Amino acid sequence: MLMNLPTSGRHLIAEYRGCDTNTLNHLDAVSTLMQQAALAAGATIVNTAFHAFTPTGVSGVVLLKESHLSIHTWPEEGYAALDLYTCGDCDPKAAHHVLAHGLRSMECELMLLERGHPGMSMRSHRGVQLKNGTTQWSRETFMPDPTEFFVVSGSGEGNTALNAFDHALLDAGIGDTNLVRMSSIVPPKLTHIEKKPLPYGALVPVAYAEMTSDKPGAVISAAIAAAFPVDESLPGLIMEHHAEAPLEEVEATVRKMALDGMLHRKRDVRDVLVIGKEHTVETVGSAFAGLVLWSSM
Repeated sequence: MLMNLPTSGRHLIAEYRGCDTNTLNHLDAVSTLMQQAALAAGATIVNTAFHAFTPTGVSGVVLLKESHLSIHTWPEEGYAALDLYTCGDCDPKAAHHVLAHGLRSMECELMLLERGHPGMSMRSHRGVQLKNGTTQWSRETFMPDPTEFFVVSGSGEGNTALNAFDHALLDAGIGDTNLVRMSSIVPPKLTHIEKKPLPYGALVPVAYAEMTSDKPGAVISAAIAAAFPVDESLPGLIMEHHAEAPLEEVEATVRKMALDGMLHRKRDVRDVLVIGKEHTVETVGSAFAGLVLWSSM
């Protein structure tokens, strides 16, 4: 007889480091802890199987009505690998708290996958253990949630419009990354940092303005403005503007655009950050300004 359980579930993959060596090497202690974790998650235990290896290490599984919980330990490394899959209303995060405390782990890395959702399976959340012992979770799609931002600007000349744009990106310091152009929202509570070198080929979310021209002698400018609310739990707003005009004029326009956008959202403004670049075209020129989101995790 098949169990009448929903197909949707959550799959927690966890790595615990800096764990208590004696606990990791004690079959009864590991078995008891795993069962406590399963019950904390709200799961129903069907059976258990654990084995102690020579000279060290324990492997085991707790068979659940809702699926399973498994563990493999390396006491000599202070390391344990966990896998918990449950369907229904079980809470794998609750199991994690029991495990992290019971193993006395110094650090952990977690991935929580959503499964069994047609068209949306394998969405994930990541977790890391903070120094105070708590766990910080963040959503993850194809890139992690940003934790900081910085602004850049640059200009360049080239034989073609694309070459000129590429040279402007290099001048701005982000030319060896893969830009992902984003819509104009700054997530709440990001840290504003100085421009930093990014890994070659990284996927980099950027809101940017760009102006390219093949009119020798033309003055072109590109600028962005980021407005931040007084209430730091709310998001900020980025506006972009470019024109064949002096930078002072373009920056004034984009600043007003950002303020108008915040006014429409009925958010009081704490600060407006403006950055831009002016360029006088020689052959084919490009001006660029952008706000880059980045994750330090």
